[in-house]
Amino acid sequence: MELRKPHSLFDYQYEDFTIVDYRHHPTIKAPVAV
Repeated sequence: MELRKPHSLFDYQYEDFTIVDYRHHPTIKAPVAV
């Protein structure tokens, strides 16, 4: 994760956080009753 560091804790924005090289886990299959 990359993070831009603003001057204040209260200055963080959603765009300040960047996920880099994310690898998801394989799909988990399970029976579901509806």
